[in-house]
Parts: sequence; structure tokens; C-alpha cells
Amino acid sequence: MNHTKQPTKEHIRQWLMDRQRNPRPLPAMEQIRSELGWCSINLREAHKEAVAKNELF
Repeated sequence: MNHTKQPTKEHIRQWLMDRQRNPRPLPAMEQIRSELGWCSINLREAHKEAVAKNELF
């Protein structure tokens, strides 16, 4: 199962303000997602990693 991790509205607003201050061509969508921390999380893999790191409560 995949779950999408979304950036906060404040983080997106800050990114947009930075883009307005420094106009340049838009990067690829993957780069934008990376800069904003917006990614798809595979819940099974995330669970396995949490178990391996002993991060589950």
C-alpha cells in the first residue's frame, strides 16, 4: 500500500516565495517533489524500516 507524504502549506508557500524572488525555469516534477519533501511512501517498506530501527511504539 502506498501513502503520500505531503509538505505543509507553509512549506509550499515558502518554496513559491523563493521561486518568485529567484525566477528561473521550473525544474522537473521529481525535483520539485524532492525539494518539498513530497513523496510516495510504501507503507510496508516504511514499516519494515521502522521495525529494523526499533522505532515502533
